[in-house]
Amino acid sequence: MLPAPHAIKALEILKEKGTETLLVVSDLRMPEMKGSDFLQIVRDTYPHILAILLIGFSETEEVIKAVRAGIFSYILKPWDSEYLLAEINKAYETAILKQEHDALVKRIQEELKWAGEMQKALLRPVLPQSSLVEYRVSYRPVPQLYCGGDYYDVITLSPDKYLLLLGDVAGHGVRAAFVTGILKAIIYPEFVRAHLSKNITPAA
Repeated sequence: MLPAPHAIKALEILKEKGTETLLVVSDLRMPEMKGSDFLQIVRDTYPHILAILLIGFSETEEVIKAVRAGIFSYILKPWDSEYLLAEINKAYETAILKQEHDALVKRIQEELKWAGEMQKALLRPVLPQSSLVEYRVSYRPVPQLYCGGDYYDVITLSPDKYLLLLGDVAGHGVRAAFVTGILKAIIYPEFVRAHLSKNITPAA
């Protein structure tokens, strides 16, 4: 717990401790700055911090202002110490859950990005070219998913014959990309090996 005599001092403390602070309890009536204005600054600068505001019964406009600033809760004066402690504990538990949620989302995004990079490694960036044919590709997975079930490749069978492979696994994201990886690693080599010695026609 880091007490501050007024809002300016509290903001100075937050400059050093803001990233590790989970909860701020503020009175509405303080020297230098109103609690609602103080909490708006806290909200804008440290969006992860939850706030509890202590107010008087007749300060409705300031309550509305504080609610817009995103406070966790407000408590009317004179407050009951046990109730205040219960609200602090509730806010703290909420902050911990939010931290865990944010960490999980970050980890999922990192894994999705990794899956996207792995899928790009399966897709040939440069396709075979000749004087007879030219191939151009553009791979654009679903935003925020980073990967999907699309697959393409071109195999040179002879100077004038090419095997064009296009695949689209149903769905999006890691599951579809995983199936695509299986096709690339297991089914695709067997398919190519079985057909390289055959006379493949467009209808094959």
